[in-house]
Amino acid sequence: MRRYLIIILLLFVPWLSRLEANSVLNGEISLNENFYNEEEDLVLDGKWRFYWKELVNPEGKADLEHRPVYVDILKPWSDLPTEKNNYHAKGYASYELNIYSSRASDKLAIRVPEYYSSYALYLNGEEISHNGKVASNIADAEPYWLPKVLAIKLNKGSNRLVLHVSNFHHHKGGSVAAMAIGPSSRFFFFKNMAVAGSLFIAGTLLIAAVFSLIVYYFQKNDFAFLFFGLFALSYIYRIIGTDTYILHEVFQGLSWHVAIRLEYLSLYVSVIFFTYFYKNLIARRAPEWIFHSIGIVSGLLAISVLLPPQNFTAFVDYYLIFIALALVGTTVFYLRAIRWSHTMSWFTSIAVGSLILVMVLKMSAFFGFGVNHLFLSFFLYLVFVVSQTIALSQRFGYNMRMHISQSETAMVSQRNFMNSVSHELRTPMNAIMGMTDFLSKTKLEPDQQAKLETIRKNSEQLNNLLMDLLNFSAIDSGELKLESRKFHLKEVVDRALEQAGTDNLSSTVNFKLSYDDNIPDELAGDPERLGQVIYHIVGNAVKFTQKGIIGFDLRMESVEGNRVKLHMKVTDTGIGIKPEELNKVVQAFNQGDEGNTRKHGGTGLGLTIAANIIEMMDGEMWIDSEEGKGTTVRADFILKTPRLNLSKHAEELKEEQKTKKIEGLKILYAEDNPINQKLLVMIMKTMGYEVELANNGLEAWEMAITNSYHIIFMDVQMPKMDGIEATRRIIKDQPQRPIIIAVTANAEVADQKRCIEAGMNDFIPKPFNAKMLKEALSKWQGLLVYMEEDARNGKLRVIS
Repeated sequence: MRRYLIIILLLFVPWLSRLEANSVLNGEISLNENFYNEEEDLVLDGKWRFYWKELVNPEGKADLEHRPVYVDILKPWSDLPTEKNNYHAKGYASYELNIYSSRASDKLAIRVPEYYSSYALYLNGEEISHNGKVASNIADAEPYWLPKVLAIKLNKGSNRLVLHVSNFHHHKGGSVAAMAIGPSSRFFFFKNMAVAGSLFIAGTLLIAAVFSLIVYYFQKNDFAFLFFGLFALSYIYRIIGTDTYILHEVFQGLSWHVAIRLEYLSLYVSVIFFTYFYKNLIARRAPEWIFHSIGIVSGLLAISVLLPPQNFTAFVDYYLIFIALALVGTTVFYLRAIRWSHTMSWFTSIAVGSLILVMVLKMSAFFGFGVNHLFLSFFLYLVFVVSQTIALSQRFGYNMRMHISQSETAMVSQRNFMNSVSHELRTPMNAIMGMTDFLSKTKLEPDQQAKLETIRKNSEQLNNLLMDLLNFSAIDSGELKLESRKFHLKEVVDRALEQAGTDNLSSTVNFKLSYDDNIPDELAGDPERLGQVIYHIVGNAVKFTQKGIIGFDLRMESVEGNRVKLHMKVTDTGIGIKPEELNKVVQAFNQGDEGNTRKHGGTGLGLTIAANIIEMMDGEMWIDSEEGKGTTVRADFILKTPRLNLSKHAEELKEEQKTKKIEGLKILYAEDNPINQKLLVMIMKTMGYEVELANNGLEAWEMAITNSYHIIFMDVQMPKMDGIEATRRIIKDQPQRPIIIAVTANAEVADQKRCIEAGMNDFIPKPFNAKMLKEALSKWQGLLVYMEEDARNGKLRVIS
């Protein structure tokens, strides 16, 4: 309730100035010594002598033969008793005032407002100012608006001031405001201050508009920034095109008919923009029909400026009353729903409150209830712009935080989705590729072997495509990490070239391989990622080369410590790339010419993934191409010479135990997919081992604590209990801890880290094959024997 009382009290501020007594009485006013000594300005409101439809002679003395009529100079002509039936108050008139001065003075000035719609002002018979052309008919009259401050000279004694006014173009007639008289230095000072203030406010509005529109460019879903920017731009004309009328003074040839239309149009348009700014600001806090009603009414009145001025100016009184009621209604809704705990709400409330007070000042002066307090208006404008800019800045920050939070949530959802899809796709892929590999080692007919080979190659291509999507997702989220383990580089190169299709080239294409013998046989790095790089670059050469030569060259550039710098070059005589398309080929889902995707297939991710992996290997990739002649892809990257790792005992003992079978080795496989269960069991049987099966993590945990298994192959994603939780429980509840090897489709480094942190000892990605299982088993068989021997010697059995 208190906030509403404060608002009501503030609404009466502009009316307080109207409580003072009028200065002019019966067409006369006296300037005594107190006036000169106090150096105050004196408003010439009150009752002047009035001559309707008569332009009195400004020279000589007042015409005292006619009985004078005294009229308040601020009374519109439409309210005159003789003109009540004349709605537009067309005509002309004279006002007369006798000024009695106690002394002669040339240090005074008079402030003359604009009039409806032209005037001429005379002092002691001499014209001192005019706007437009005063006439007794519409053909000769010329309207113009421009408030002025004029230096004047008063004689001691009586001074006659005559004002001629004519109006044939506005629906009102007479004065807009009262004239004032006072010290010239004071008047000109405040005039300059008013101009400077108007320009300053216009500049701040321009800055606020640019700021809001730039923010909207980056946050196009928040229309509050757009409408505030448009409001600020349109309201600039209200600042420099009304009140001080700076534009009229600068462009004094500006047509009154154009200027008044711009004045009214800027009012209606700025109200429309502010209305929808306000709507977006207090969304869901006020009925939308209120905002749409204001917008529709303002839009119709904006169109009405195409009518003659005496018609469209007649609507503004009712429009301002309508706007005042609508603004009160929306503000009440806003105050009822606002959350005062947010600083943004405080700044928004201050801004809106300041603008409401400015409107109250303007409307009270327009309807004659108060005086237009220009500098108070400037101050409130400044408070509005600063407060609203701060509020919008906070809104921008809030939106950015929400956007980042949503992006992070979406990224997590995407990662979870890709992991889920990875698991669901790679699990059957594991069965297909595993069974294919198993069958290839059996006795088959030649045609069966050929068909099986077709299945194998297509399975590998499908698996590579799946890896591309997963890698791109990891790259896009910034979570792609490289492993570092020992591998044989030549084997990785040969396997990648085979997958790229170099063994099945057409007769019109020759493949040349150049491999530097100085490259160490064993290096450390991520063999899967390096294989992908070679596969994608060479695969593109195979795909886009119909005849000619494809060359692959790998050589060692330098060795610094344990860092080996390698240079790879892949050349082809294929279709090449257009110069304008060259920079696009490393963009995701892009193959340069759009027709290439339709003709040659592929996702367009290969070079994107290759470029990112090369960069992660402290390298660089660049492409040279000429359309119709071929393409050369060069890449420098770093691998390292291997060092001892935490599983060095297992690696050393692997060779010793490679051909030995350990009797009594108990193996458990936790897997919910029956086909994968069958595949692993079949592979283990070929190695002479029996495997027990658990269908989920809970079952694996129960079996592990009641049986002493030596090795457990653990799937990660299973029903009832996942492999991570099952591993934690087994380590906690089984004193004779087994070796636990993760077997999962979630093959990212982050997933491996999660498995290791849960206590698993090793990691095998799906799809797995017999070779991978043999290597893992021989590796950990050796370690198991080593530990059991230590146990017999009284040493602790600990795996880490």
